[in-house]
Amino acid sequence: MKDQCYKDEFVVLSQETARGWDGDDEDEEEESSEDWLWEIDEEVNAYGNKENEVFDDGWGWVVTFASFVIYTLASMFTNCFGVLFSGFLLELHTSSTKISEIFNLALAVSSLFSFLAEPLVNQYGWRRVTFTTSLVYSAGLASSSLASSASFFFIFTMMTSGMCILILEVIAQHTVSIYFTRQRRLATCIVTLGTCASQVLMTPFITYLQGEVSSRGATLILAATVLNCCVAAMFLHPVEWHRKRHHLVPTKSMEVPFTLPLQSNKTSSASESFIRLLKGSMKNLQYLRSPRIIIISLVLACNTSSLVNIWAIVPFALKTQGYSSQDVALCLSVAGLCNMASRLGNGVISCWETFSVQKLYIIGSATSAIGIIGFCWGSDLFWKTTMFGLCGLGNGTVSTLYSLVALEAAGLNMQLPVLSLAGLVTGFWFLLVDPLTGLVRDSSGSYSVCLEVLGCFLLASVALWFFLPTPSSASRLHSQLDIEGHPLVPSSKNRPSR
Repeated sequence: MKDQCYKDEFVVLSQETARGWDGDDEDEEEESSEDWLWEIDEEVNAYGNKENEVFDDGWGWVVTFASFVIYTLASMFTNCFGVLFSGFLLELHTSSTKISEIFNLALAVSSLFSFLAEPLVNQYGWRRVTFTTSLVYSAGLASSSLASSASFFFIFTMMTSGMCILILEVIAQHTVSIYFTRQRRLATCIVTLGTCASQVLMTPFITYLQGEVSSRGATLILAATVLNCCVAAMFLHPVEWHRKRHHLVPTKSMEVPFTLPLQSNKTSSASESFIRLLKGSMKNLQYLRSPRIIIISLVLACNTSSLVNIWAIVPFALKTQGYSSQDVALCLSVAGLCNMASRLGNGVISCWETFSVQKLYIIGSATSAIGIIGFCWGSDLFWKTTMFGLCGLGNGTVSTLYSLVALEAAGLNMQLPVLSLAGLVTGFWFLLVDPLTGLVRDSSGSYSVCLEVLGCFLLASVALWFFLPTPSSASRLHSQLDIEGHPLVPSSKNRPSR
């Protein structure tokens, strides 16, 4: 059989076999529930308990640090956008409206291209994808030093670098999820602290470079710094390199669990690879048959887009209300500290079994909504700073649990496809829904009304959880086993015969 081979004491399945088991099942009878997504072989999962004893220690923490570095340098692009690019954008006499359009389009492009994360990893492996994407990201940053117009800057810098950001962030979080079981939430929280690290460390570093050299020279140095993502990618080893081998003899009644291979051994032409990539991307759209995945994607898209716009609009809202630049900096600093405290706190709180990821995410969304609405109703700087700090607490929770929401709702094997779909939905959200906030601002003449609308979006995402269908018995079993780190395999009826 081509899709199955023995390696040491266990069976290694190809990526095409491990992912979905639906290569030629178009003619099979459709299931009446969501069981078509996940089918579990209990005997294999029983063996999987021993297979995963190696997790939660050892190389997993090396992977966590490498993913942290990747996440820090990837999030630098959006977190430090104003500090990094404002100098020569002003030299090019670019208007504020044009800068805002460039920034939001870059976020949309980043989200849309993250839809390719799963099929790319599926075909080439996470190390190759991370390495190549980091090179493209670095080249895009370097091209900004040659920008002679806003159009050139958008096409060669924002489009090139922007399409890499979310792919790198999603892969960094997913890799950690693969390597951990009991301490998966803690490891994920450590990785997402890269956002705070980019704000706290990279901003003064960029300012220092711009003081020593020109703005364009600083971007060249940062482009070289981003190449550290290529170094970090080398530490993202395939999981099977660090699994303990258990000397069990497979029998006819018990299939040995597969390890999740993340690099394809197939050699093919560029056209064939592109066709497989396109087919893999289109195949992921079938998961939108699941109402659970649709709702989860909408929730993630709504929170991501709303919070990004909230942080961008708040300084303008404070300025138009007569507050000084120092007041604006104070408000943003307090919210940033609350954001960091929330991420650190979630690393501890989320490890308690009492708090599920779903509950924490709902609390985070509700806290962000209450905070930003309270900010709009505030009458003085103290009240506004306090409420925006509350929004920062919720923002930290939501951002930290982004990848874990997909894992808890769909399972480890479906985490990357769901995150890819969520990126696609987020991209369309940026393009279709976010312009409405601009129309609200123009029609009302008030940034506060615009922020209240975004707060209502966050409350609507909380309400969506109440429409989340109850998973079927098979998917509940899948989710429970998978969160504990057990591998997913198809049932015997869909397994290829030897």
